[in-house]
Amino acid sequence: MQSISPLTVSDFKKNLIVVLAKVEIDSDGAGNFQQLPGVTDFSINTNIENEVSRFCSYSFSITCLNTDDRYSPYNTISDYYNWVKQGRRIKLYIGIKSNGSDYYYQSILGRIDRYGLGKRSGENICTITGRDLMRTLLDYKLYSPNTYWGATQIFDTIADQAEYSMDDTCQGIYIAYLDSIDPYDGSHLSEIYNNSEWGYLESTNKFSFLANSVPTFNGTNNLKVYYFKVQVVENVVADILLNAGIFANDEAKNNWLAGDYVKATGYSIDRVWFNTGMSSFEAIRLLAEVVRYRFYFDYAGNPVFKPKASLGEKVDIFKDSDVEVESIEENIDEVYNNIIVLGEIRETLR
Repeated sequence: MQSISPLTVSDFKKNLIVVLAKVEIDSDGAGNFQQLPGVTDFSINTNIENEVSRFCSYSFSITCLNTDDRYSPYNTISDYYNWVKQGRRIKLYIGIKSNGSDYYYQSILGRIDRYGLGKRSGENICTITGRDLMRTLLDYKLYSPNTYWGATQIFDTIADQAEYSMDDTCQGIYIAYLDSIDPYDGSHLSEIYNNSEWGYLESTNKFSFLANSVPTFNGTNNLKVYYFKVQVVENVVADILLNAGIFANDEAKNNWLAGDYVKATGYSIDRVWFNTGMSSFEAIRLLAEVVRYRFYFDYAGNPVFKPKASLGEKVDIFKDSDVEVESIEENIDEVYNNIIVLGEIRETLR
C-alpha cells in the first residue's frame, strides 16, 4: 500500500481540497520516468472484474499538446524524440494540494497500446491509449504451445509395434501427433486422439497405440509426443508473465524468481495445463488458489506472488455515513409460477 505520509486521512476529508494530476512516461524504455509535458486531459475507465474480491482493471486515454511536433517519430532533434512508443510504460498520478505543497500518489501504472498525432482546434496534439498491467494479463490468452508445461519426445515408428517407452521424467501425455503419409518422415504430422487411438500406461511409463490404430509402417521422426514434467508453481507463474509480455526477457524472469517479489511455495505439480483461450490472469489465479498465495502488482509495476497477508495496522474506520444503505424488497415474480404453452393452431371438426 502507498504511504500518504506526511499527510493523514483527515487531509483528504476536508470540505475543500484542490485535486492534482500528472503523467510520467518511461522516456528511454530503461525505467527513466519523466513527466510528460503539455497534458491537457486524461480519462480512466474501470472494469469491475470480480465483485467479491473487488478486483478491477483499467484502461486510459491521455491527450497532450504536440507542440513543434516534439513527439513525432521523425523529429530526431526533439528533446522528446522516442519518448512515446507502443509498449512503453506510463504512470498516472492523482493527488491534492495541502498547505501550499503538491502531493501525488500513483493511480495507474500501465503500458501504451497505441498513440496518434493529429490536430484539434488548430493545435497539434498527441493522443495516447493504453491499459494497466492487470488488464494486460486479462487480455492475453493462452494458446498452443503455451497451454502446457513439459517437453517433447520424437519416435521412429516400427511396423506393428504398439508401445514406446517415454522419458523417465514423463508424468503423463498431453497430446500426440503422427505422420501416417508416405514417406512417413515427420513432414505430415497430424493429431491423434487419446482413448480412441492411443493411451498412456502409467505403470510402465509407455505410450501405447490402441489395437485398431497400431501403425503398419516404418517411419522416421514421425511420432511426436508432448508430455508433462513436474513443475514448481512459481516457475509456471513466471513463464506466464513472460509470455504475456510483463517480463522483457528470460533474464528479467529469472531475476524476478531470485528476488524479493516472490516467495518459494515449496509445492510442485505433476501435470500443468490450461484450456486454450484462457486468460493468463485466470491461469495465475488458479495456481495461486492451489497454494493459497496472492498475486498483484506493486506501485512500481513489479508482479508480487506471496502468501496471503496478515492483519496490519488500522488505516481508517468506516462510520455510518460512509456506508450506503441498500434497500430491501421482495419480488413477486419469484413467487408465482409462470407457465407458457407453445403449439400450433388446429382446425376444429364439427
